[in-house]
Amino acid sequence: MKFKTTFFKRGFTLIEILVVIAIIGALVAVLYANFDEARKSTKDQAFQVELKEMKLAIELYKAQNGVYPPAKDTGAGNFFCSGVIAVSSVTGCDPIIEEISPDYIDELPDPSASANSDCAIAYIRRDGGNSFKLIGINCHQAVTAAADGVQPSDDFARCPSSCSTGNCSGVPYNSYTSQPAFYQSFAVYSEGGACF
Repeated sequence: MKFKTTFFKRGFTLIEILVVIAIIGALVAVLYANFDEARKSTKDQAFQVELKEMKLAIELYKAQNGVYPPAKDTGAGNFFCSGVIAVSSVTGCDPIIEEISPDYIDELPDPSASANSDCAIAYIRRDGGNSFKLIGINCHQAVTAAADGVQPSDDFARCPSSCSTGNCSGVPYNSYTSQPAFYQSFAVYSEGGACF
């Protein structure tokens, strides 16, 4: 007579399942944080490319017309803007130099495509139309420390190192690190337009 041997398979305990879920949750949190940072960095780079393309379009306009595109005088200087304005010196808001689209550029930069929800775009033209500055105000990812933002030595600095003896938008250069609207902003400009 043969006896049937019964084997019992041991399953996972509740503690083991909870430990595995906790480990997976921790990994997901770390991956999400890294992914989110990479996503913001990619948006920053894409926005910089859009500003470069806009600069080329503005330069092409000047090459054909002799001066940079006009900007509406809002009483606080010559500005065109779009999006949310977060700088007190920029008042009034009109579509950003519409006359260069679509002849000089297919599509104008979109502030909502930046990594910062407070992004706005301002265009300043001075010196009789011979210099300009295009600023992505608060368009860099929202950082809380100046050291994590755009530095004066960076290519797209709103207030570059060359302005160290003067002002940018009426703000002394040495106040740069206390002004989120500078270290969270990008800019492109013509010769002579760096310190607007």
